[in-house]
Parts: sequence; structure tokens; C-alpha cells
Amino acid sequence: MTDQVMNRAGLRRLLTISIVGRLAHDVSVRLVYPFTPEIAAGLKIGVDPLGALLSLRNGVSIVGPLFGAWADRVGHRRAMTAGLLLVAVG
Repeated sequence: MTDQVMNRAGLRRLLTISIVGRLAHDVSVRLVYPFTPEIAAGLKIGVDPLGALLSLRNGVSIVGPLFGAWADRVGHRRAMTAGLLLVAVG
């Protein structure tokens, strides 16, 4: 019986951590949209180019699973090295 209670407590804790983490992620991603005009004005660019950049961010996340499969094939260390090199070059 105590194992079941501990498992329920562990499951509840894991679920709470997952929900809070997901909420923090969603807020950080979506908080930009209401302030797009102010951010664009501060960067001295139009709202349309900033919207395109935000769309590009979302588009890149769509191909994430493909890069995950690639990392599984070539190895995570090589994939991380390639990613860091791309960040350094770009």
C-alpha cells in the first residue's frame, strides 16, 4: 500500500513539474506576439519582417524531429558539434 501511495505522490509531483514547465515554455514563446509593434519599433524594423522572423522560429521547430532522427543516426556528440559549429558560423 505504501508503494502505491509513494507512486501516486511521485506521479503527482512529476505531473506538476511537467505542467509548470510547459506553462513557462508557452508563456515565453507567446509573450512576444502582443508586443510585436513595440519590439519592431525598438529594433527600427517593420512589423512584417519581425513577423517573418517569428514565423521562421516556428518553422524551424517543425523540422526538429527530423534532426532528432539524424542525431540518433550519427550520434549525439557529432550532432551537438555540428549544431555548435552552425551557431558559431551563423
